[in-house]
Amino acid sequence: MLTRIALICLLTSFSSVPVSMAASLVEVVRPQAFLQYEGLRQRVSLLYEYTGRHTGNTSSTVNRFQEKYHIGSAFSILNPDLLHIDLGGDLIYDQASLSQDSSNPQKINYQYSVDATAFTANPYPVTVSNARNSNTVVTAFLPAYTATTDSTKVGLRLVNNILPLQLRYIRTTTDTQGLQQDSLTTGNGLLLLANHTYRDISSSELTLTYDDSRSKLAEQVTNSRNYSLAFSNSVSMDQAKRYSLGTNVQAQDSIQGLVLQRSATITEILSGRFGAALRGNLTYEHSYNKSLGFDGSDQVQQTDSGTAALSHKLFQSLESRLRGHYQERSVFGGTETTYGESIYFGYRKTLPKQSILTFNAGTGRETVIRAVGSSVLAVRDELHSQVQQGQVITLSLSGRLGSVVSIKSRNPEILYVEGRDYSVNLLLGRIEILNGGTIVPGTDLFISYQVLINPQVAYSTDSIILSSTLSILKNRYQLSGDMSTQSVTSSGGDPNLSLYASTSFRIRLDANYTDNTLSTEYTTYESGPTKYSYLSGSWRYLHQMPLSVISFNVQDRYSMNGSTTAGGGTSTENNLSAGSTYSRNLFSWAKLVLSLNYANNTSNRGSSDYVFFKTTLNGHINRLDFHLAGQTIWRVSSGQNSRDDNLHFDISRTF
Repeated sequence: MLTRIALICLLTSFSSVPVSMAASLVEVVRPQAFLQYEGLRQRVSLLYEYTGRHTGNTSSTVNRFQEKYHIGSAFSILNPDLLHIDLGGDLIYDQASLSQDSSNPQKINYQYSVDATAFTANPYPVTVSNARNSNTVVTAFLPAYTATTDSTKVGLRLVNNILPLQLRYIRTTTDTQGLQQDSLTTGNGLLLLANHTYRDISSSELTLTYDDSRSKLAEQVTNSRNYSLAFSNSVSMDQAKRYSLGTNVQAQDSIQGLVLQRSATITEILSGRFGAALRGNLTYEHSYNKSLGFDGSDQVQQTDSGTAALSHKLFQSLESRLRGHYQERSVFGGTETTYGESIYFGYRKTLPKQSILTFNAGTGRETVIRAVGSSVLAVRDELHSQVQQGQVITLSLSGRLGSVVSIKSRNPEILYVEGRDYSVNLLLGRIEILNGGTIVPGTDLFISYQVLINPQVAYSTDSIILSSTLSILKNRYQLSGDMSTQSVTSSGGDPNLSLYASTSFRIRLDANYTDNTLSTEYTTYESGPTKYSYLSGSWRYLHQMPLSVISFNVQDRYSMNGSTTAGGGTSTENNLSAGSTYSRNLFSWAKLVLSLNYANNTSNRGSSDYVFFKTTLNGHINRLDFHLAGQTIWRVSSGQNSRDDNLHFDISRTF
């Protein structure tokens, strides 16, 4: 009976609802489309480029005109989390006129890409992509050639809270045609990444990579393979996290042609906090390295080293550190033992009117006992990635640089020339990539070199380092300086390379104002027969206005190089550089940038000048984008003069 009464009341309440309101309560369920199309994307662009190089009585120029049409779209199956596919393609018509080539190449290039993601809302998302790019490369310095690149990538992930995994595979093929020697390079790459975290106690990560490549240049075939493993783990050993243990493992096997390079490193670090101000750590490292010498013999090095360190900080102003280390290395059938200790003190004092004074002092002693069978260590094809012009290369092997055998690019293989593309300073052990050379910024380089060492020697080095900085009025004025000395004492052996003591001194003054920054520095250095000093000064002006920014900079460095031996020659060198930049927003849709730079190098060897002028104009109006850039580089030297001109203009419209 009660059920019937409740049902009658419910029906009565519904019957009192207005018709319009009742209609609004009806839920409209639209069926989900199987294919969800996201529309068509189109873009048309035009490009013009002029490149010219003029050297002495010779010149080479390139005029290039390119028309490009891009089309793209995307769609999903049921919903984007299940399967989403993005398509893109370009059709390119390239025309070029080369002064040194009467063929004037014309080429229809194309490129496309397909990117797909699936199961992104599930614990096992998948990504797949495929791309192809066929492009005619036209420069003023090489014959025009066509480079075609195909790449396929597959990525798998396993998402969970226990052991997340990532697996990636990539295959690339690059085919160049039109050069004096055509090349074909095929590569495969595989990566596995796993990590695990246990509460806030332990964290681990494992990375495994494999890649191989096969390069064919004319009739010469080169195969290379690379295996690498990286593992890291950090463990907190108590609830207060005062003590922790870190483990790092690195292993790599690289085969370039017939040259094998194998390396492995294991590092253990035990860290502890013994109080609010006292900390310490113990480190052990084992490393193994195997490479091939230029004479075809194997070079094997094994190193075991340990370090202990303590640091203490008192009242946030006085810091002290104590460190000791020991290393045992086997190389060339012999051994090298190194051990030493050092102590450091640092003091920081806050002065009136927001000024700060810091003072640092350190001293140490290191002993080396070496008994090996050779005085020359060779390194073949040491990889340095993403090298930039003006960069100074740091080599991995310690010792005195004996020679640089070769520097070449990774892919395609180009052998570079010393003096034009890079410079070598054997005394300082430096390799510098020269500005204006033919090494393109971002190139991967293989460097082969030799290092000289004393095969039978025992010596100790005592060092003292002092430095101080005085900062006045919120860092408006800053006076800094440092001094270091190293004295060497021989205790045995018959060194064929002299062991030199060294001293260095530097003092610097900086002044910082609203728009201006000024600095001057004096440095002197002496080591054995080598002695040099330099005095430098610089000024920079930067002023910002509502619509524009203007800057000027000038730097001059005068160096005096000499020799401490009787009859040693001396030389002087002056490097002057100056530049200015002006940028301004034009209306609300364009920006203009003008820059002018000048550099002069004068020494006993002669004089050279470098002038660089560049202007850019970028704009965006509705769906229209344009970019205009022009630059000229003049190089004037006692040996040869040259000028490089470049003009680039492109405009594109999206609809």
